[in-house]
Amino acid sequence: MKNEYRTKQRQLILSYLKNNKETHVSVHHIVSYLREKDTPVGITTVYRSLNQLVEKGRIHRYYFQDDKNAYYQFIEEDATNRAEAYDCKCIQCGKLVKVDCDFMQQMDNHLFEHHKFRVNNRKTIIYGQCEDCFHKISS
Repeated sequence: MKNEYRTKQRQLILSYLKNNKETHVSVHHIVSYLREKDTPVGITTVYRSLNQLVEKGRIHRYYFQDDKNAYYQFIEEDATNRAEAYDCKCIQCGKLVKVDCDFMQQMDNHLFEHHKFRVNNRKTIIYGQCEDCFHKISS
């Protein structure tokens, strides 16, 4: 990222995404964070910064089927938020869980080898119940 035009706002946006790399954050989360840091930024500026970070491959942009908003997540090499990981979303509380294990890779391989179908993990969300909600309902 040499010769990149950097502003305090862009650095704060990237810092916020790094600190929240286990979750998907919306533009509204980022705007609220910047206000808390006494660095109010217009929503257009935030979108512009996020688009540049997506283009540079620093963050992922996600859209969930039941939501019109875009969500963003920091990309860290060798972390569970890389492209091969699956998103699991709790239908009760909305919690997101990243799943990156050998079984999921085996499933991807099976789908391609036996059905000639390649899964786009960035657009795949598995809906169900998180452990906390499952225990609340089971109790």
